[in-house]
Amino acid sequence: MDPCGCVVVSCNVCNLQELVMVVGIDTYHHRPKKQRSVMAVVFTLNSQCTKYYTRTVLQGIGVETGDTLAPIFADAYVEFYKASHLNEA
Repeated sequence: MDPCGCVVVSCNVCNLQELVMVVGIDTYHHRPKKQRSVMAVVFTLNSQCTKYYTRTVLQGIGVETGDTLAPIFADAYVEFYKASHLNEA
């Protein structure tokens, strides 16, 4: 773990012959003042895990993470489809 509390996680899913989307999600909640939360999401767009689509969102107070994720995942699927079918034209 580095000084800011980040942990680097490695897995052997990249360089697969199949299309795979790896997703990472992190949320920050400012609990003492009960302010809006910040959520960041990153999606891989290719099997080599070298191209990414990212989104950050300010969530309203009391908004569930699942409610925020649905449109983000929909946008990411579109980008993943475009990136994976780029060479088929």
